[in-house]
Amino acid sequence: MYSSFSTSVNRLATVYFTPETCLKLLCIASVTFQRLCTYYTNSGEKKIVIDAKKIFLHQNSINRQCFIVNSGWAYRFKDHMNGERQIINYILPGDIISPLALVSPKKKYSIASITDLHVSVLKPEYLMDLYTVRPNLFSLYIEILDWENAMLIEQMTCIGWLTAYQRTVYLLLNLYERLKLVGCVKNDTFYAPLTQQLLADTLSLSIVHVNRTIKRLRDDNLIKMESNEIELLDIPSLKQIVGTLN
Repeated sequence: MYSSFSTSVNRLATVYFTPETCLKLLCIASVTFQRLCTYYTNSGEKKIVIDAKKIFLHQNSINRQCFIVNSGWAYRFKDHMNGERQIINYILPGDIISPLALVSPKKKYSIASITDLHVSVLKPEYLMDLYTVRPNLFSLYIEILDWENAMLIEQMTCIGWLTAYQRTVYLLLNLYERLKLVGCVKNDTFYAPLTQQLLADTLSLSIVHVNRTIKRLRDDNLIKMESNEIELLDIPSLKQIVGTLN
């Protein structure tokens, strides 16, 4: 099964993924992250807690450690010269932070926590241990980096292609699918500590436009948002909205 996995990834990463396909790939990625997370958290590696609302990896800094997220939320971003911020992606339980620290320790982006972040520290030499002790997992680790790159290509393409309405739906489905796989969704409802500013910086929209879009989704009886909880009321319809690009 895995012999042709990398070949397929490299081929697919060069073309546009439809949002529906992207969601399926995210399922594969999350399962793999969970396998790695289970392996390392069961190995007694060092665990730390990063305080909420803290930038703990800075662009152009040198970092030689990876982290596997056990719980909490964070985001990867870049600041523009005009002071605006573009959020690249959200980091959720099971995700790997700075997976290429061994070969590329200089960060081309920054990472900030949203909530308290409980992580397991993954030192560079652990990758060699993974390679020798668990070669199948190491293979998955390398392949998942290709999948993550493909997802980022998809996200950037969506920002350029989709309407504000479709972008927002895409993001909500993305978070829903990823959180569901790690047991963080109940009755189609999930916790999402996202401020209006975070959403705006993710979707490349103004806060006013974000509020207008969220209101439209509510008025269309597609979502329900209270405090930091989001309920998807009609998932088939939401997927159809995104799937119109197929």
